Amino acid sequence: MQVVFLCLAEKWLALSLPICAVVIFIVQRLYLRTSRQLRFLELESRAGVFSSFLESVEGLETIRAFGWADNAVRANVSSVDQAQRPEFLLLCLQRWLGVVLDLLGAGVATPVVGLAVSLRGRGEVTGAQVGTALNLMLVANSTLLKLVESWTSLETSLGAVARLKGLQESTPSERGRRGGLEPSESWPTRGCLDLRGITASYRPGSVAIQNLSLGISAGQKLIVFGRTGSGKSTFLLTLLRLLELQSGSIELDGIDISQVSVDLLRERCFVTLSQDPLLLSNETVRFNLDPDSSASDETIVSALTKTGLWAHFRSSQLGGAALDRQLAMFPEMSVGQMQLFALSRALVKAATLRRDAGTRPVVLLDEPTSALDAVTEAAIYRIIDEELTSRGHTVIIVAHRLGVLRWYMKRGRDTVVEMVNGKFSPVDFE
Repeated sequence: MQVVFLCLAEKWLALSLPICAVVIFIVQRLYLRTSRQLRFLELESRAGVFSSFLESVEGLETIRAFGWADNAVRANVSSVDQAQRPEFLLLCLQRWLGVVLDLLGAGVATPVVGLAVSLRGRGEVTGAQVGTALNLMLVANSTLLKLVESWTSLETSLGAVARLKGLQESTPSERGRRGGLEPSESWPTRGCLDLRGITASYRPGSVAIQNLSLGISAGQKLIVFGRTGSGKSTFLLTLLRLLELQSGSIELDGIDISQVSVDLLRERCFVTLSQDPLLLSNETVRFNLDPDSSASDETIVSALTKTGLWAHFRSSQLGGAALDRQLAMFPEMSVGQMQLFALSRALVKAATLRRDAGTRPVVLLDEPTSALDAVTEAAIYRIIDEELTSRGHTVIIVAHRLGVLRWYMKRGRDTVVEMVNGKFSPVDFE
């Protein structure tokens, strides 16, 4: 509409619009080529700031213990300084674009004003026509300038979208690993595992575990220990199919787990307890224990009582209130209590699966006592032995050392293997 009005007012002034469009097109091409790269550099350098900050927070105890505070401060300041460089250059480039576009508008307005002054008094062009044409031309050029600024801002902001798209394309997806086999609703009924020459790796040319073969009977406790990097956690990832096998097979109660949907496998067949349990403090205690809302109140209270946490929740909430109100808020807990809470969640899930479907899921414990004292460690292993192993669940425990775990081993039922360089080595624990 601005172009139409400009043509109606003074047709010869509308000839400046194509010229302005060509100039603006050239300017935005030059600007985008630089600003897009600066935006990428800014995002990359900002990631370095976040990494440096998070590493400092997570290693704060070590930094203070070794007196590395000054070095950590210098590293953080250096990362912030590096992150400011592309951002400062990007701001300078934006100011350059603004100056160029403003100069273009001034370059168009100046000839119009000069023409109006030179033709004054001749009667060929009235002041109203010149004023109308000049106003419309400036408005039309302003519209073009805003279009360029918005377009360049959009192009620059698409850098974040490009990073997300690259992450999506480079990250393996589980959509193609659904599996076509539909086992019975009561599977697994026993929890018998059979490993047949399994080999897995994170990247080509580097094998994490190789040629593992082992039969794990139903209700057996398998203890896997070894040094850091020996492949213990990788072994658990293969059971959950978070890491696919290169060769071999894993059978659970006679069914190859690679033929089963990963959702069904993780929901029904395995109960996991990691060394760093995920707890949502902004959610209720009930939600953290039973996200699916499938467990009864008795099951939740029983699990908390067995781990010794029920008294803590009752004392921190309203003592005589209803169960929903007692479990409405998530209280502060120590590291040991968080491990016991994660164990309570495993007990709730195992009891719910036994009651509803009659299944016996395999319990996977990845260093469940890595940051606990000897008393709490003994309590956790006692609960595992009484509430899981004695109830027929197959339990696989990954640990750095045997320690207190020796007290709860039984010959003929439990098996201890040492993992060295991705291979199993049987160990006699007596």
